[in-house]
Amino acid sequence: MLTAATIVFFGDSITNGFGVRRPWRRLVTERLERSGDAVERSVSLRGVNAGIDGDTLGGGLLRLRRDVLRHEPCLVTVAFGLNDAGIGVSGGRFAAQLADLADRLGAAGVRMLLLTTVRPAAPEIFWTVSPEVMNAAVRKLAADRGLPLVDLWTAWPMVAEQSAALFLADGVHPGAAGHAFIADRAAPVLADEIAALRRQP
Repeated sequence: MLTAATIVFFGDSITNGFGVRRPWRRLVTERLERSGDAVERSVSLRGVNAGIDGDTLGGGLLRLRRDVLRHEPCLVTVAFGLNDAGIGVSGGRFAAQLADLADRLGAAGVRMLLLTTVRPAAPEIFWTVSPEVMNAAVRKLAADRGLPLVDLWTAWPMVAEQSAALFLADGVHPGAAGHAFIADRAAPVLADEIAALRRQP
């Protein structure tokens, strides 16, 4: 029975919390610690930040053992894609890297929770390819392997005024409201995953 749960939050500057005091990963951890429903008090929860500003999925793979696996997590959230889109990584390459990551986490017995990117308010000219190219690979892997998914892109407001209010001035990095938006969607999925782990013998 699960008595301690380490969650590693793996990703780029949005996971790291660029420009905000309380990023979504911290909000989620606090919410899960307070929850008396899915995450019972008998489970000791530990959140580890493995987000690095400017990182890509390829960069994440290079630091996987150092920043993720050495913490022996039971769950890893994976949130990459905007920087990959910015430098023009192809959808095929991103998909292959994502599958490699899933294989390596699976071999280590670690459950993986996938997140698509946020929907940036910055002009599309900023991107070499659309972030949706990366998101398509994320959705496909989740469907093919039965992995939990938080589809932020789909949930993100499409009304310009509402979307802009969720970002810092650069239109790419979420502000406090944006991180709260992410936490609202990620917390129940993570709670379900931890509850499922508790039920395992």
